[in-house]
Amino acid sequence: MLAQESISESTLTAKYGDDTLHKIIEAAKNEPSTRDLATKLKTELMEHWVKIGKDPDDVFHLFKLEKTGDKLFSNPEFNAWVKYGDDFNAKHVEEPASITPTLMNYYSEGILFKMAQAAKKETETKDIATKLGFKPGYGTETNTLLESPLFNTWAKYLDDFKEKYPDKKTTLIEAFIKTFGDAGVTAMLHAAKTRFDTNDIAKKLESDLLRMWLSSEKSADDLFTTLHLDKIGYDFSDNPLFKTWMSYAKVFIKEHP
Repeated sequence: MLAQESISESTLTAKYGDDTLHKIIEAAKNEPSTRDLATKLKTELMEHWVKIGKDPDDVFHLFKLEKTGDKLFSNPEFNAWVKYGDDFNAKHVEEPASITPTLMNYYSEGILFKMAQAAKKETETKDIATKLGFKPGYGTETNTLLESPLFNTWAKYLDDFKEKYPDKKTTLIEAFIKTFGDAGVTAMLHAAKTRFDTNDIAKKLESDLLRMWLSSEKSADDLFTTLHLDKIGYDFSDNPLFKTWMSYAKVFIKEHP
């Protein structure tokens, strides 16, 4: 089924689609006679995705990483995904994509910290855990927000924007959405609400975010998909994005009976 040809120049992606082709390649990697070719094609497939600008979040789901649970760091596909994120940002420097919001869709900061700490103790996963910047103390009750790369990004962006545009709060939300996406902004605001000195502004911005969605008449179903909740499965426990969706759904249903 696999031929000696380049992914970008063949009809393989058009014929099978990304998901099926990826499954074919992974199956071929398990066979000694096709392992080398499959590895080559996997590399070319990911290079092709980078070239066409396939969102790292989509690749995360294509790799089924949301189903790995606490084995995320030891999954070879996770290493490949992190590298994909690096390659994507190197290629698309004007529109980089942070991998942090994707991780925050499925794991709390405390869980990420525990997983990273465990991964740092294993030779096979130490490098990737270190690369992601999870430092000692990340995820503890007092330091979670201060050490979080997600919050640091948010706080710096907020400070810079407030200095340049002190009276444009709604524009700030729009700029956040453009930069981080709806799911990323929602996760960042939930993180900021747990810190005393950013709680008020985070609540204000979250209110602006809900009003922005309402003014665009985004349905509850549309928002469910926008926040990638459709890709999580059925376990929404402690998911901050689901809590925001519930709040929005109640308001939307009330205004659109």
